[in-house]
Amino acid sequence: MSAETNVITTIRTSMGYTVEELSLTCGLSVGEITEMERDDEVDIPRLRRILSALRISESDLPTVFVLASS
Repeated sequence: MSAETNVITTIRTSMGYTVEELSLTCGLSVGEITEMERDDEVDIPRLRRILSALRISESDLPTVFVLASS
């Protein structure tokens, strides 16, 4: 993955989710997730919602991102 890949995209694709599946899992709309994946800045409350739905703790986020990026 390129260095420009968004953290949300990295997590979603590494876990095998489509945008639609992630939307159903975390309760955010497809549009909200797509917007988050396009933005340079991460919306922290929405990121927390996604992490919670995927059962990823915030403390594990750096490890998840490194593993998914390799």
